[in-house]
Amino acid sequence: MNVNPDYDQLFKLIINFEGFENSAYLDSGKVPTIGIGSTWNYDKGRKVKMDDYITKQTAIKWLEQSFVEYVKQANLYIKVPLSPHQSAAVVDNIYNRGIGNFL
Repeated sequence: MNVNPDYDQLFKLIINFEGFENSAYLDSGKVPTIGIGSTWNYDKGRKVKMDDYITKQTAIKWLEQSFVEYVKQANLYIKVPLSPHQSAAVVDNIYNRGIGNFL
């Protein structure tokens, strides 16, 4: 595995930039977003809707779930070993922009 972030650092990085919102809001791209920048409601298996509400504990759980997917995606394309700090930066970029924009 070439992308293996320091998850503590990654959490701090994303929470610092994203903050926490318990009710859905429109992000800068006008996409319904909730929690710690999530656009996907993992509990209901769908995109976030404007009437969704979330606890901080659930937001952290969703963030953990998303990290698994983003690390998996990054490892499909990155063929050189990255440091934990570099890995955290890559996963943060994919989290914010999506894998298509990252590529």
